[in-house]
Amino acid sequence: MRLSYYLFILIFSFLLLSCSNHKSDFDIEKNVIITGKISGYDLAEYPSTIMIHQHDIVNSNQFYCTSIEKNGCFKFSFPISYAQELWIDYDGLNSISLVVRLGDSLFIAIDNEFLLQYDTDANFFHFENDEIGKTNLAVNKFINKNINPEEFWQRTYDALENLQPEEYVKFLYNQDSVLTENFNSYVKDHNTTPLFNTWCRDKIHYYTLNYLMRYRCQNPSNYKLPDDYFSFLADYDMDDNQIFSISHSDFLHELFMYYWDKPDNPGNSREQNYKILTDTIKANSAGFTQEFLLTKVYMNTLKGQLIDVFEAIYDSTDIHQTYFRNAIDNKYKELKKYLSNQNTGSINLTTIQSQTLEEFLDTITQKYQDKIIYIDFWAPWCSPCMEEMPYSHTIQEHYRGNDNIVFLYLAHGCTKESWRATIANKKLTGEHILLTNDQYNLLADLFDISGIPHYSLIDKKGNVVLKDAPRPSEKDIIIKEIERQLNK
Repeated sequence: MRLSYYLFILIFSFLLLSCSNHKSDFDIEKNVIITGKISGYDLAEYPSTIMIHQHDIVNSNQFYCTSIEKNGCFKFSFPISYAQELWIDYDGLNSISLVVRLGDSLFIAIDNEFLLQYDTDANFFHFENDEIGKTNLAVNKFINKNINPEEFWQRTYDALENLQPEEYVKFLYNQDSVLTENFNSYVKDHNTTPLFNTWCRDKIHYYTLNYLMRYRCQNPSNYKLPDDYFSFLADYDMDDNQIFSISHSDFLHELFMYYWDKPDNPGNSREQNYKILTDTIKANSAGFTQEFLLTKVYMNTLKGQLIDVFEAIYDSTDIHQTYFRNAIDNKYKELKKYLSNQNTGSINLTTIQSQTLEEFLDTITQKYQDKIIYIDFWAPWCSPCMEEMPYSHTIQEHYRGNDNIVFLYLAHGCTKESWRATIANKKLTGEHILLTNDQYNLLADLFDISGIPHYSLIDKKGNVVLKDAPRPSEKDIIIKEIERQLNK
């Protein structure tokens, strides 16, 4: 059958599963309180903390961690702006899904003995017999029976990796039908709450949409997507914000990446490419979804410390949801404060005015003559780069007082203000040079750089001995190589 036929059936199924037209009020924020007790808890034997994961639609994964008291009691209290699905994690052994609304108070009793036996039948936790408790018990029973089983996910991943487009859409439609049938059967056999029913419809609906979106980047490369593959987005309810299951949040992320991954025009400035992106979003979306997508773009510029780009493209009149506006305003104020710190102390910062690769390398090798140079290619907006910095500091401490080695940090793709602020705020040490785009491109070609962070090693004679050197987090390996060069 043709792909369009399955898309029609799938879309019809989505419309039947669509949530009610009542929307969440994102203009308010209230705390949710989650308390609990772990029976048979022994502080000396078991983990002392318990964690809640929140898949926030704007800020991605958020984590809340609290201590467990000697008697096994714990308590969480944090603000939320919309009804959502969370999950609670005790030492990574088992996860319990939680569905909460603004102002809800939920109590959960956990049987420590069952938990540590990897029980998956929802027998190791209990909720109070009120509406929110009944909802969460049903949520976990339904998930554990229908979605959590390993064979369910294995089928999904196998389909994602191996099926051609028409087969894949058919598979998702069949999965959707089975889940919907199981949901209807569960509702018929149990006295479910309206909140459970709303969550479950959302979970199934966006499970299918999410995996339709994910196929674009995870399908086998030899399967070309038909031109009409994304036609299902035309029937997606862009104002659906009643509740956010994890599947719903995941779908929104995939939808954002669908726009974000569009290639930039290399002839344009960064500001021009961002403007094209926001114009594309405005032309192809509406309502709540449009505000979400624009908010993600604005937040990404701020997270990337591109404050000049943000100030050029941000239009506050496009954002009406208080939740989104507060997220943007808070991040902007945070970045302004961060960038105001330009106090790098005695750290050696410089730029090099060279037009050719040879001139740049000569300047470096002459400046650090007879020294081993461990080069770190990085940028302030690069999360993996920043995650390596503490390890790099540890290696520098290992060689403190040894004048035969230099730790050289070559930054690019950022403003001088952002570069200095990151060095100041993160208290980075070593030698620092801010590269021009041309300098980075030349060095990227020489060192075979496909992405950052990237590390290279130059010996005492100025020869490149490792174009792709071990990361600082691979401490033992890189120290062994440095020692080998020092002993030559």
